[in-house]
Amino acid sequence: MDEYKVAAILNTASGTCTPECADEIATIFSEAGLRTEHIWAGNSSELEGMFEKFEKSGANVLVVLGGDGTIRSAAVRSSTKNFMLVPLPGGTMNVLPHALYGTYSWQEVLRAVLKDPKVRKISGGEVNGERFYISAICGSPALFAHVREAVREARVGKALLHARRAFGNLFRMRIRYYFTEEHGGIAEAVTVTCPLVTSALDDNQKVFESAVINLRDAIDIFELATTAAFGKWREANNVATIRTPHVKIMARKKLPLILDGELAYVGRTATFNFIPEAITVLVPGNEILH
Repeated sequence: MDEYKVAAILNTASGTCTPECADEIATIFSEAGLRTEHIWAGNSSELEGMFEKFEKSGANVLVVLGGDGTIRSAAVRSSTKNFMLVPLPGGTMNVLPHALYGTYSWQEVLRAVLKDPKVRKISGGEVNGERFYISAICGSPALFAHVREAVREARVGKALLHARRAFGNLFRMRIRYYFTEEHGGIAEAVTVTCPLVTSALDDNQKVFESAVINLRDAIDIFELATTAAFGKWREANNVATIRTPHVKIMARKKLPLILDGELAYVGRTATFNFIPEAITVLVPGNEILH
């Protein structure tokens, strides 16, 4: 690790990240012979300040422990500030960490990476200026993201309110899509998936795997909203896929999207473009986590 200067940021407001995790990271850093003073922990409102401290520290590797939103924010910064990322699972879905490292604990991942770090370039995508690295889900399933978050927070009343609204719009949202000049149409849901999480693509292919999905019922929609990032829907009969570096979708209303597990709105038109080298991460060189 001599060529790397490592620091860590923890979002203690995330699902499984607590203030005590900072002590665990300090111990793991110490075991690896790293400095332990460049570890910052705080809630979501303190993230901006922690990122600024990291950028002033001179470190070139950021270990980030938090939820999907925290990790995506760190990934976006890494693409513009030119530092390497070690995204650890500290939230509920942990989309990017699980795609990179599997379902190991963050302690196991961190120790393995620090023991034998290997640089890996990760492709991704951009939609109307918003970066993503796993997948985008467009259409009715995105409306259930609010329900999922309210359930996670144990806010039953809020969950029921969002569920009522989501079911009220069930099957009403139709989106027009264009994959190529020859391939376009209308669907209830469209997914745009990066190579990291689909077995249909490898890192050398500079394209998304995009899918048109005709939803059959509410169960389809909820399952898509919670599992699409890992492609568990690919074998269904109501799914058609295509490989393409560009996707354009349009709707009569503001489009709801789930980007790497987080809800976003991008207006009534969304244009997706593939980015061959979106971020740089560190993974275990000896592949003991695979």
